[in-house]
Amino acid sequence: MIGNNVKALREKKRDFNVSKAHLARKIGVQRSYVTKLEDEAFTPSLEKAFKLADYFKCSIHDIFSYVKDERVKS
Repeated sequence: MIGNNVKALREKKRDFNVSKAHLARKIGVQRSYVTKLEDEAFTPSLEKAFKLADYFKCSIHDIFSYVKDERVKS
């Protein structure tokens, strides 16, 4: 599973009025996409991951992390 810090990063920029709708417009998606992303309902495409990193001025690794699912056997 891929975890993310999108909500934390967005809320850190709240002083700059970074709503879900604003972030969605900046990366070219619907507001519901940002909601689902923050809820970790899915993993974004690599293109969207790079757009998020560019928007937040950080690396993809600062936003996303791999979380091993202990229920899955290797």
